[in-house]
Amino acid sequence: MVVGVPEGISVSDWAHFGATATFHGNVGITGSLTVGATLTVSGGGVFGATVTTRILNTVRYINQYATAGTGISGSPWTGWESGLVEGIPCHFPSGYYSTAGTSVGVTLTNTTSRTRITGDGSGSSIITITGGTGQFRIYGSGAGTRVLQSVHIDGLNITAGANNSSAGIFSVENLDAGSYVGDILVDGTSTFGITTAIQVLNCENCNFGMLTARGWAPTPGAAGNIATGLNITTDDGIQRGNMNFAQCHLTNVARGLSISSSGGSLDNLFFGVMKAVNSSLVSGTTAVSMAGNAEQITFGDLHIEAFGFGLIATSVENLTVVNGLVSQISGTAFKITNGDGGRILCRLNGTSGGYLLDGTTTRYIIQQGTVSGVTTHYTDSSSGANLL
Repeated sequence: MVVGVPEGISVSDWAHFGATATFHGNVGITGSLTVGATLTVSGGGVFGATVTTRILNTVRYINQYATAGTGISGSPWTGWESGLVEGIPCHFPSGYYSTAGTSVGVTLTNTTSRTRITGDGSGSSIITITGGTGQFRIYGSGAGTRVLQSVHIDGLNITAGANNSSAGIFSVENLDAGSYVGDILVDGTSTFGITTAIQVLNCENCNFGMLTARGWAPTPGAAGNIATGLNITTDDGIQRGNMNFAQCHLTNVARGLSISSSGGSLDNLFFGVMKAVNSSLVSGTTAVSMAGNAEQITFGDLHIEAFGFGLIATSVENLTVVNGLVSQISGTAFKITNGDGGRILCRLNGTSGGYLLDGTTTRYIIQQGTVSGVTTHYTDSSSGANLL
C-alpha cells in the first residue's frame, strides 16, 4: 500500500511500510525503518537506527545505470554493468549497449533468486561485447548454487564487437526448474568471428524459446563465421537434461548444434524446430554433432542445408527425428556410430551419402522419405540389427 506521511509526524520506535513511503518534509526516526519498496525523502532525513529498503519488484532499467553514451549505434550506453544484480528484474530498454570488460557476468547466489533479465526484443536491445573473451553470462557462483531456479532471460541481441574466443559469448549455466530463455539473437557481424555463440552448461528442467546464432560467412575461421552455434554440455559429473528447445536457427556456422558431456550426461532433450543452414556448401563443416553420454534426443522438425556432414551421432541412445530435410551435403547426411535405439524419417536431397550405420549400432529404424540426387542412400556396416 502507499502511505503519505505529512510533515510533523514523529516516529520514536519503529515504522514498517509494505510498499512506497514518501515523506514531503523532514524525517526524524530514532528507531528502525523498513520499507518494502521505495523510500523517498524530499526534505532532510535523520535516522537514529537502521534503515532497510527491500526493493522486491522494482524494475531496474539498465540504461539508467550507464555512465556514458546516448543509446544510439554511434554512442552506445557504457558503464551500466553495475545495474545487473541478483533477485531484481533488470530490463534493457530498446537501444545500443556496449561493455568493454571481458565479461558482463551476473553472479546469482540464491538458488531461488527468480532473477529476470529482459530486453525489448532481439531486434531492439542490442548489447555489443567488445572483449575478445567477453561474455554475457548468467551463472551460479559460490557454495550451494548448483542450480538456479525460475530465472527468466529474453529479448536480447548479443553482438560481437571483436573476434570472440570465449566458451560462449552468450552463456547460461546452472539453470533449473522454472527457468526460461528465449528471443536471443547472437550476431557475429560481417567483421568478427565467434568461437561459440550460445552455451548451455549444466542446465536441466528448463524451457528455451527462439535461439538464433547468425554468422555471416560459411567458411570456418573466416571473418563473420561462427565456429559453434549452440553448445549444450555438462562438466560437473551429474546427469542433466529435461530441456525443451522450441526453435533454433543457426546460420553460417562451422558446426551448428553440439551436444556433449565432459563428465556427467544429458538426456531427454526435445527440439521443436532445429534449422542449421549455411549460405554455401563448405567441406569440413557439420550441422549437428552428438558425442557420448546422451540419450532420448528428439527433433520434431530438422532442417539441414549446405554442410560437409549433416548429423553425426556417437554412442547416443534413442535418437529420433520425427520429420526432416537434409540437402546439399558433400559427405554423409546421417552417420550413427555405436547407437542404441532410434528412428529417423527424413527427406534427402543432393547428398553424397544418405544413412551410414556402423560400430555397434543396433535397433534403428530408418523410414525412407523422398530421395533425390543421393549417391549412396543406405549403408549398414554395424554389428547390430537395424531396419530400413
